[in-house]
Amino acid sequence: MEQIQKKYKDLDEDDVKEKMDAVAVIQRNPWIRPSKVRPKKGLEVNMAYLAVVGSSNVNGVAAIHSDIIKETIFNNFIPEFDEGKF
Repeated sequence: MEQIQKKYKDLDEDDVKEKMDAVAVIQRNPWIRPSKVRPKKGLEVNMAYLAVVGSSNVNGVAAIHSDIIKETIFNNFIPEFDEGKF
């Protein structure tokens, strides 16, 4: 928590919101309509993001796979975590 606070303390509110939205575990999915089962429009848990946030480190099956996931689906997380995370 202290690391997160230090990282964001000098940013303005819009910058913090933009950074947090980029790595949010609960996200809006525009393709899902509200229903009795899902009354809130399109809110879903991004399980991959949840795994990143909840894990001490993340790696692929092979080094090339690790590089691909860092450059694509988890690229928003790279600046937010130290080098040991990926």
